Amino acid sequence: MRKEDMPGKPNKSVKCEICHEKVMDGRDIIKDGKVLCIACAKGAYYKKI
Repeated sequence: MRKEDMPGKPNKSVKCEICHEKVMDGRDIIKDGKVLCIACAKGAYYKKI
């Protein structure tokens, strides 16, 4: 099990540069030089209304 997957306080927290959601514990993706959440980087199963 990865250290990031252990229960407790997050080790790292960043903000997605598109949607401004908090992304924790290494689940961020660098795409075109921007820090993004998975939904903004790869597409999401939902859409904003």
